[in-house]
Amino acid sequence: MKKIAICFSLILAFLLCACGAKSDGKVGQKSLYAQGLDMISLMGEMVQSDAYFAAYSSVPTLRDPVKEISQAVSGGQYDKPAAVYRLSLQEDGLAAMLQRSGTDLSDADLSDDLKAYMHSKMLGACANFFNSPAGTEALAASAVYTCSKSFVCMEASENVLYLYTYENTNPVLISFLVGEDHAVYASGTYILNETIDMTDLASINEVLDVPIFQIELLETD
Repeated sequence: MKKIAICFSLILAFLLCACGAKSDGKVGQKSLYAQGLDMISLMGEMVQSDAYFAAYSSVPTLRDPVKEISQAVSGGQYDKPAAVYRLSLQEDGLAAMLQRSGTDLSDADLSDDLKAYMHSKMLGACANFFNSPAGTEALAASAVYTCSKSFVCMEASENVLYLYTYENTNPVLISFLVGEDHAVYASGTYILNETIDMTDLASINEVLDVPIFQIELLETD
């Protein structure tokens, strides 16, 4: 338990110190769902490419285990998701997640702008929270094959996660973080923690032992 808490704290420290992302200014006509499918397609190309792996797997001690994970993921079928879920943090989700990692915000004097910034970083960290119990190799592999893009989407009004699940292969979690004028920064990550059943909504919502997410099944074609 202590090891998990330390890992969560390190992830939080990194993400809360990171710079905010900028949109590329291109107007996107696609829905968030469709943008996510495009990203998953590109992630499939990443995991199939030996040249991509060689370029981005720079830690020698992790190269072999990461390669083993990537080979397992590359065998999956990602043409059509079995189900797609929309996850958003509940009103007290930020405080609950920080409290789980040992930080209590109940007495903190934070501005609304800072809370909003922390909320977006926390949502962006969720893939790492899911993957961290699987160990360093899983975190490294998920980082190598993380796909990010920015676009403009008029339907986007709040930060949200889309979870794409598949038959007999790893799910993909995509965070959509919304900035000014409907600019969206999206980041997609394979979920490599085999101990979590990402098709079990109760498991998703209790991953940190606290009710965090509001979850709904998306209606897709």
